[in-house]
Amino acid sequence: MPKISIIVPVYNIREEYLRKCIESLICQSLEEIEIIIINDGSTDSSGIICDEYGEKDKRIKVIHQENQGVAVARNTGLAAAQGEWITFVDADDWCEFTMCEEILNRALKLNSDILIFTNYAMKAGGITARNQFFKKDIDIFDDELKDEAELKTMVRSHPSFSFQPPENMMGGTWCKLINHDFLKRSGILFEPKLVRSQDIIFYLNLFEKAEKISYYDQPLYYYRYSPESVSKRYRPDAYKIFMIVLQKQQEFIRLYHKSLLFEEVFAKGAMGTIGTCMRTDFMHEKNQESFGKKCRRLRLMLGLEPIRGVLKGPDYKTLSTFQKAQKRLLKHNLIELYLILFKINSIALKLLRKKK
Repeated sequence: MPKISIIVPVYNIREEYLRKCIESLICQSLEEIEIIIINDGSTDSSGIICDEYGEKDKRIKVIHQENQGVAVARNTGLAAAQGEWITFVDADDWCEFTMCEEILNRALKLNSDILIFTNYAMKAGGITARNQFFKKDIDIFDDELKDEAELKTMVRSHPSFSFQPPENMMGGTWCKLINHDFLKRSGILFEPKLVRSQDIIFYLNLFEKAEKISYYDQPLYYYRYSPESVSKRYRPDAYKIFMIVLQKQQEFIRLYHKSLLFEEVFAKGAMGTIGTCMRTDFMHEKNQESFGKKCRRLRLMLGLEPIRGVLKGPDYKTLSTFQKAQKRLLKHNLIELYLILFKINSIALKLLRKKK
């Protein structure tokens, strides 16, 4: 039985990135691993490249399936996994050759259910930034730190955090080692209907179920960080998926009777979601809808729960100045004015970035 199952979903990955990822795994100092690659219906050469490596290394298992999304691909990997521990790797990232050995030794020493570890965020221009989730090693999280880990999956930054990660990616699937027996007992899988943010819901629930969460402050994973590419992508009706994500978060808060701090962070995240929907849908340059249709669709979105409830709820101090102004306009149904001001603000930000 392998010590660690490494699950790698693949869909149309740039060849040099995919090769670098796979080669960083087959060169791991810990040899007792299995690498499960799920080719999720790639239409380029990704599937062929995966098979090429599968033929060379018996530890690599390549599974080909029709395109069903990354959530289903990860669940496919989990169903095939035979290892004592599970970790996820994105196919355009790569790992230190000692990653598996180091995280396994640490998790065994602490008897962890989940071990979280540090990464490097690889930014544009080849800039490498050490990206910690917490300030130092933590053997076992107490209740406060466990809550903080959950809150960090819900929102990027908040004054309540004991440590603010440079790039908070706590909800990402990578940089965690999960005890396989614990994962099976939890019954938690990725939500197939969530084409976005399924990893956030997965870890929010998994952290809650875990009795022993640990943190290892060693950067062993290289994540290609490109927020611009995500924010520029056109996603028509993106709000329909985001509403499900917010509903799942709200269900979690209510199911486990979470504190008012969770409600506050949830509200902050919901206001951020409105901004994301504006950038990726309503005000995206590829959106050719009339101004009137955009207003009608936005009104429809704002009438849905839980956004409707957040707009009617308390004005939390931790909302940004922009979010507070946004909330006032939308709360009073000033949709047309909001769209105009959002557009002006977007143009101003673009001009500022060009000057820099």
